[in-house]
Parts: sequence; structure tokens; C-alpha cells
Amino acid sequence: MNKKFLLIFVIATFMCFFILNSQVKADCIGATTNFTCGDTVTESCTLNQSEPEHNDSCFIINANDTIIDCNGYNLTGNGSIDSSGKGFIGTNLDNVTIKDCIIVDFDYGIWINYSTHLIIYNNTLTSNQYGGIGLNATSYSNLSSNIASQNRLYSFYIGYNSSHNFIYNNLFNSSQLVGGGANGRSFCS
Repeated sequence: MNKKFLLIFVIATFMCFFILNSQVKADCIGATTNFTCGDTVTESCTLNQSEPEHNDSCFIINANDTIIDCNGYNLTGNGSIDSSGKGFIGTNLDNVTIKDCIIVDFDYGIWINYSTHLIIYNNTLTSNQYGGIGLNATSYSNLSSNIASQNRLYSFYIGYNSSHNFIYNNLFNSSQLVGGGANGRSFCS
């Protein structure tokens, strides 16, 4: 009887160890790739855990027609005034969605250049050094239902040559509402 019990115990222990160690440990789960902070995101993905403090940009977006769902989890920068890291950064994007993120302590929570048709919604951007969301030369995008609080300079920065962005139903606290560059119109409500 003791040998049978010991054998069952060993098998059960091995199975538990195997199951626990085979769980997905990546932060943003895509259809073919799992991305961790510091990676270039090349497909839609969903976070499965909060990301601990990161010194550089966390996710570099390099794919069109992409949805990044943080699923309510946190991305955390190092909070340094000298930081150049962004929670998300991307250039030349089209049809990208960033949603349900809590982004804290980067220089910008989200920074996008030369892009169109973005949807950035239901994010909380707090204590970022320069701003919660920065769009530069970005047009025809929708920023809605975001909370930007206690960012050092801007809640949202809509930069040079950005136009036709629709900014509505957002909450701003303790930072400038919208900073901006010239040569374009964006609509706030």
C-alpha cells in the first residue's frame, strides 16, 4: 500500500510541477507570438499580467490593423525625469487600437508618430513625465474614455501636422488639457 501511495504522490507532484511550469509567462499574448516588455509588437495581443518597472520603451508597435488590449493591467516606467521610455511607441501605423491600459511613470504613456486611424480608449495614464498621450503628425484618430492625471506637462499632446483627430469623453486632472503644434485641427468635446 505504501509503494502505491508513494508512486501516486510522485506522479501527482510531477504533474503539478509540469503544469505550473508550462503556464504562459509572456506579458502580451498574440496568435503566433508572445511579447514581453521591450519587444516589437507585430500582431494583436492581450496582456495577461502587469509589467514591472521598465527603464526604456515597453512595447514598440510595428504592425497595422492591430489591437493591443492591456486587459486592465499596468505598464510601469522608472519614473525618472531623464527617461526616454514610452509605454507604447509607434511610427507609420494605420488602424491600431490601444485599450484598457494603466500606464504610469514613463516620459509619455503612449507616443505615436506619422500615423492614421488610431483608436486609443479606456486607458488610465498617470504620472508620466511629459504627457499621457502624444500624437505627432497623426490624423483621423479617436481618443475617448481615457483618464489622464498628474502627468507633468500634458494630458494629451497633439503635435505638428496632426489633424482631424476626435477627442471626447476623456477625464483630465492636474495637467494641461491638450498641448499642440501647428498646422492641423483636432476636435475636442
